[in-house]
Amino acid sequence: MNQTLHLKTLEEAKNFILSHSPALFIGSATSTVIPFESLVHLKELDAKTSLVYTGQLPKSMELVQLSDTRAFLRVTGAISWLEAKEFLSQTAFELMTTPTEELASILSGVATSATGERSFGFGNLRSQILSVDMIMGDGQIRKLNSERSLDDIFCEFHFSENDLADIRNYQNEFKQYETFKNAPFPRLMCETDLATGFEGQLGLIIGAEIKLKKRTNSTYLFIELDHWAFDFSEHVKLHFILSDLREKVFAAELLDAHSLKYLPTELKLKDEKDYVFLELAQEAFDEVIEILIQKLESVSSKLTMEQMFQMEASKCRALRMAVPRTVFEENSRKGVTKKGTDIQVAPADFSKLLSLYQELAKKGLEYNMFGHFGDAHLHFNFMPKPEQDAKCQELFHQLYRDIQLLKASPFAEHGIGLLKRKFIASFYSEHQAQVFKILKSKFDPHRQFFPEGFMQC
Repeated sequence: MNQTLHLKTLEEAKNFILSHSPALFIGSATSTVIPFESLVHLKELDAKTSLVYTGQLPKSMELVQLSDTRAFLRVTGAISWLEAKEFLSQTAFELMTTPTEELASILSGVATSATGERSFGFGNLRSQILSVDMIMGDGQIRKLNSERSLDDIFCEFHFSENDLADIRNYQNEFKQYETFKNAPFPRLMCETDLATGFEGQLGLIIGAEIKLKKRTNSTYLFIELDHWAFDFSEHVKLHFILSDLREKVFAAELLDAHSLKYLPTELKLKDEKDYVFLELAQEAFDEVIEILIQKLESVSSKLTMEQMFQMEASKCRALRMAVPRTVFEENSRKGVTKKGTDIQVAPADFSKLLSLYQELAKKGLEYNMFGHFGDAHLHFNFMPKPEQDAKCQELFHQLYRDIQLLKASPFAEHGIGLLKRKFIASFYSEHQAQVFKILKSKFDPHRQFFPEGFMQC
């Protein structure tokens, strides 16, 4: 690593970019794919690459209301999801994306195309981004708009007909992932796609406009299930029932029995049970309960009213955020880096995903699972001892080979970063590799933006 810098003004940011020094820009040290606890020692970082922290750049938030029901949030700088949530709490609007780690930066979320819990009801973050401000390699700030195609930029940067043909092939291969939160490679359809999911490899994101929704009072319904590692048949039945309730359910999340055991006493639930919890509008609660009971009666004798209970919103949020944090703390205590997955499959393959995870659960390593149940997008995590690290890596290599056969997305939420590059390369065809080279040559000719990122495949 070359040096560590802290940018304080946009002028400093522009000047640094114009120096064409290779850099990894960091908005908030909350990523699960950049091991910040050992970053300065990572062999994946070139000795010439600087760590450039952007958290001290000027920050601002502005609510722009378009009508009684339409508004967006304009953010600049390293505004966290928590800061935005608190800012909006005094207004009639709220975010449609709610990552579990609320201390993460919104702009870092744009860079990684983060999704969070509410994508079940409201779609992924990419669909909520109206515009992005980004400093490109020429030092100029460009406002990228989600309503504009890439044609003008491609013309301005003199993309050849061969370049455009490669991009069309890339776009065609993306189509199989259109219903996923994120594909193995970023979408390339509109201007904001040059920022969303590219992990800062084409420029430094300094601002964004995010679509909001009219505020709704939420409540949470918990459904108790037997542990999936023994029997996931009821999980699958519930998953397909919830697929028909997207218009009434904002989020559908899983917390498994093993993830709950690390919680403090005041947050613990019944031992050895999994829980799926639903975020609902309070006014829709009775209606959803009625539909659920009616549908469950036709497919299951196990899932009844006795397995359901309501929880107040603030307690549920505390519980949900505590799970990944306590898992992280346990790994830190053991002196290991998290060994986790971020796989999303098509709904029809949900049972196959659970079968693969069930096989991992039999390997004699401590594990847990939680995540976005309604989206068939679950995070399976090993909790290894230091001497079990190599075994985890071996098991994950096989898992991702199996996932590739399912045409699934291996990393649908948190990005690739440094830790996952070794797994992602096999998911790229010649078209992705070629388009990455084209985009780098046009927008980052000096290879200065996160040169160790996934575009260097």
